[in-house]
This record gives sequence, structure tokens and C-alpha cells, in this order.
Amino acid sequence: MLPRDPIHLIINERAGRGQGARAAALAEGVLVRRGAHVDVSHTQGPGHAVELARTARERGAAVVVAVGGDGTLHEVANGLLRGELLRGEKNGATRPVLAQIPVGSGNDYAKMLGISRTDPAQAAAALLDGPAHPVDVGILEGAAPRDAPDAAPELFLNNLGLAFAGDANARI
Repeated sequence: MLPRDPIHLIINERAGRGQGARAAALAEGVLVRRGAHVDVSHTQGPGHAVELARTARERGAAVVVAVGGDGTLHEVANGLLRGELLRGEKNGATRPVLAQIPVGSGNDYAKMLGISRTDPAQAAAALLDGPAHPVDVGILEGAAPRDAPDAAPELFLNNLGLAFAGDANARI
């Protein structure tokens, strides 16, 4: 069994039309009642979860939880893994388990793993009781935010939209 303590929640309060804070409170309540040590940080805007995840890892979190949608999860995954994967380091490095308390309407990653997308308390209990699932991570070369002067590689977890899908997501 993997160590599941301490747990660090990275909360996107705006996820799910403002339901992120409520979901985080429900999840944190379950985790604390079950005896877990829980640290919490809140995103302040796009890209901030990358920094928060990197800091949580450096401070020894055993589990880093994205409380939000697929975008929050994407940022947390990049904060936890991007540096070592792009340097070519293989599995075996000490790193936290990535988890998600899904908030919002999409949450494709949570759906793929069978995590409750409607009950944050149930998702938190599964974080403690359920198995860890190894997943593939893809690398997209040349990805960059719109305002970035240079393209840089980014990681993706469960899907990658190009052409029409990418354009549609950018417009949303």
C-alpha cells in the first residue's frame, strides 16, 4: 500500500461555477475525520496550480489532490511531473500520488478511473481506500499559453485535442 499521508489539496474555488470551495470542504472533512493530515492551498488564477503542486511535492506531500476540473488536474500533473519527465528520468523517482476531487461538468479523467464526479466525500474516501492506478502520461512538444513568447513541452493525462477540438476549447 502506498503512503497516503500527508495529503495536500490544491483547490480551484471557481471550478464548477464556484463549487470548488464546497467540494473541498466536504472532501477535507472526510479526510480529517479519517485521521489524515491535510494541507490546503488555493489557486489564484490560471497556471498557479503548477507552482502549488511543485511546492507541495518539495514539502513532502504523499498525495497531491487537484480539487477542480480537468484544467486544474492538468496543471497539478505538470507541477508534479513535468521537470523530471522532460529530463528523461524514469519511474522510481519519489513523487506524490496524483489524485482528483472532481468539480464541474467534464472531468473525463475521473470518469476514466471510476472516481465519483458528483460526490466529493465519496471521492475523498476512495482516495484513502481505493487502489492507486498507474496511468500513461503524454508529452506535447511546442505547447504554450497564448501570451507566452516561447513554446514549451507540456504533459497531458487522458486526452489531447487538436485542430477543431483545440480551437473549440480555446474559445470556451
